[in-house]
Amino acid sequence: MSKFTLFGIISLVSGLFMLVFKAISSLTSITLAFPDLTLQDAMTPDNLAWLDGLSEGFFHTVAVSVASSPLYLVCIVIGVLLLLIGGILGK
Repeated sequence: MSKFTLFGIISLVSGLFMLVFKAISSLTSITLAFPDLTLQDAMTPDNLAWLDGLSEGFFHTVAVSVASSPLYLVCIVIGVLLLLIGGILGK
């Protein structure tokens, strides 16, 4: 098992773990400490200041949408991409 595959599995499982807890909390009256945690909420504004320096275009749109997406979605997408890379490089 390559490092890409291992980190892909870890990222995918952590994203699914957060998604399952979000689904369980929506079915019950329990509120989670991280309702829709995003990278913008998890990081300080100084760490995301480079987003403002990007010129308007494709990369700026992608970077802002990734930073404002829920963390479970980012983990799942990164996990799937790493699993694909690990599968391609493992052959």
